[in-house]
Amino acid sequence: MLEILTANSMADNMQNVYTPLPFKMHFIFCILATLLYLFQFYRKRSAYYLIIMVAIDLTFVTQYYTSKPVILGLFIAELILLVAAGITSHMYNKKVRAENAQQEKEAEQKKEAEKAFSEENKKIVDNAFDDKEDL
Repeated sequence: MLEILTANSMADNMQNVYTPLPFKMHFIFCILATLLYLFQFYRKRSAYYLIIMVAIDLTFVTQYYTSKPVILGLFIAELILLVAAGITSHMYNKKVRAENAQQEKEAEQKKEAEKAFSEENKKIVDNAFDDKEDL
């Protein structure tokens, strides 16, 4: 009798072979992932986060549809989204590196300008106290 009850509760927890999480747990996971990736998109402004969010949320389709064509379509969609996310992430990182290099270059130019200005001021001060010109 105990084996039947435990087998029955296990059957309730496992939805299908494509969705090992129970419905409520999968739903909560998708909501948390959506919120996390929306927050990251808001912070960093990279489309990568929206693409990953959509890919995660698409897995919810397996809760309702388990036919082979739907699963195959989901597989292809997930594959396309993950490749797009990888490409988008690479482009975003390249853009960030270029911006950082530009900022470093501007900081270096500013530092050189301040150094030149400081040397010019030092020459003016040194020449102000030069007694040779007063004679």
